[in-house]
Amino acid sequence: MPPLRLTAALLPLVFAAIAGAVPVQPAWTLKNVSFLGFTEKGEVITRPFYPGSGDAPQLERRRPRTGEREGLIVFPEAGNDLGRLSFAPDLQTFAWLNKAADTLTVRMPQKRWTSSSPGLSGTQALTFSPDGRTLAAMNVFGYVQLWDVRKGERRATLLLHSQPRSLTFHPSRPLLAVNETWSEAGSVTLWNTDTGQKVLTVPGLKGTVRPFQFAPDGRLLVKQGFSVGFLELGLDRLGQGDWGLSWGLGPGAIPTYTEPCPPGLQARLCARGVRAVSFSADGSRVLLNIARTPQNVPASLLYDTKTGSLLKTFDTPGAFAVLAPDGRTLILNTFRGEVQGAPLP
Repeated sequence: MPPLRLTAALLPLVFAAIAGAVPVQPAWTLKNVSFLGFTEKGEVITRPFYPGSGDAPQLERRRPRTGEREGLIVFPEAGNDLGRLSFAPDLQTFAWLNKAADTLTVRMPQKRWTSSSPGLSGTQALTFSPDGRTLAAMNVFGYVQLWDVRKGERRATLLLHSQPRSLTFHPSRPLLAVNETWSEAGSVTLWNTDTGQKVLTVPGLKGTVRPFQFAPDGRLLVKQGFSVGFLELGLDRLGQGDWGLSWGLGPGAIPTYTEPCPPGLQARLCARGVRAVSFSADGSRVLLNIARTPQNVPASLLYDTKTGSLLKTFDTPGAFAVLAPDGRTLILNTFRGEVQGAPLP
């Protein structure tokens, strides 16, 4: 593959004072539960935990607008040895590690398999692909295992230069983007999940990149410094030999958040970095998590992804916010072990 070249500069800072934030008003609150994610239908998945004894061996399926429980998933075959747990978007397939993190179990409607591969020890996260056919096991020792869910076999091991920090599946292609702690060539790589082959190393992006997530339309949202934008990777040219000749931040980049600096600083405006992102299911809205000055209060910025315009700023003190797939509800993980739902005003 010919060497890659940078065709667009990092998104410049856009200094524009933003109006005061709106406090969120939770419509429901659940105590002693953890938020795990959403199903492809937009349902909220929570896992109860017992203070002093850990997570419960069950999942709860809830409505995002009301918090009402619609279903309960239990794992009797795991007994009291259920550790890290993940679910496919259709909520038909589940994967978990035992508490020692050396045995992987995958349960499907008509089949269950278990593996005690030595390479499982050190697994940080289990993540299903959008179609539920591939399971990625991110490992602290510098690799990612790809498992064929239906066959119960390890398809490939993606060898990295350092510890992986995050990964994200493309919404419709057999591609996995991985961000590792450090690599001289570039800390963001793309891998074919069918073959386990690396298809691209993105130059210029080194170290931990946060946020790091594919949008519903297949663009990769990344942050570098205080700049946030969608990375155009030329994926439509896959297999044409020179598809990776260029990359850059494309249209629809999101302006950098700024606000008055705390007293005592010479600068008038301070930029606040983005810590995490979440999208509505149709990709029209994106929620950015930041910390506002001067007390580093958690806050969220709701943007229109087509225009890059800021729709609303929310203060979420004591909580981490995620945008529900409907684009109209915030799910709050509080620092007190609660999960809350707040309809957007």
